[in-house]
Amino acid sequence: MNLSQKILYCRKKKGLSQESLAALLDVSRQAVSKWETGESEPEVGKLKTLAEVFGVSADWLLDSSESEETAEKSDSFSQATGFIGRMIRRYGWVGGLYMAIAGALFIAMGAVARAATASMTRGMDPFFQREGMTGPMEIMTAFIMILGGAFVVSGAGIIIFLKARKGKGK
Repeated sequence: MNLSQKILYCRKKKGLSQESLAALLDVSRQAVSKWETGESEPEVGKLKTLAEVFGVSADWLLDSSESEETAEKSDSFSQATGFIGRMIRRYGWVGGLYMAIAGALFIAMGAVARAATASMTRGMDPFFQREGMTGPMEIMTAFIMILGGAFVVSGAGIIIFLKARKGKGK
């Protein structure tokens, strides 16, 4: 399929009239008609918008060697990844919040486990009571608390990044 055939195919697949596609692209209906008949081609800026409207890549639109089968695969993949990207941009900060909360819970669990094991092992194993010695439970609880701290920092970073990006209008 060539570019004109792909524009016609994608427009019909999306259920758009030439008028509605023209309105989305801010061009005349005649321009869309000429694109579909091959009399002219859209300018580069319109190709990007066409690809977004159709849910395909601009590369796919311009590659005349790809068929309708490839269009089906490209279209569904682009729609899925586009949806996921929109959800991450829109609600990703919530994931960051969950990550930070989970990190805080890890820190709390590590602290509770450390306190519990410290009180239970006091006086039980003289080997670990020497100066500078650390028991395996202390090492594990420290690891859990460090992991929790990493989650808190990562979650906060995600929230800040996505909120700042949204604030810039991206």
